[in-house]
Amino acid sequence: MVDLAQTGPAVSDDRRRDVLAMRLTLYATFWIFLLAVLLARVVSPFTARAQEHGPRRTVFREAREKALACIPYAFMSW
Repeated sequence: MVDLAQTGPAVSDDRRRDVLAMRLTLYATFWIFLLAVLLARVVSPFTARAQEHGPRRTVFREAREKALACIPYAFMSW
């Protein structure tokens, strides 16, 4: 009978691989969203868009939040 439950170093290697994939995806998407947020900040004064209520977040924080929000969708099919 084959034991399907993995234990020991194989689990930690898989976990390390998953963490590495998550970090690489975060770093890649962060730069994309940073450019998008910067572009939106430059263009928004010229559009007839409603003003945001509350304090405005930094571009880095907003880009990080957007990147972290989309990453789970990248790993859904795994």
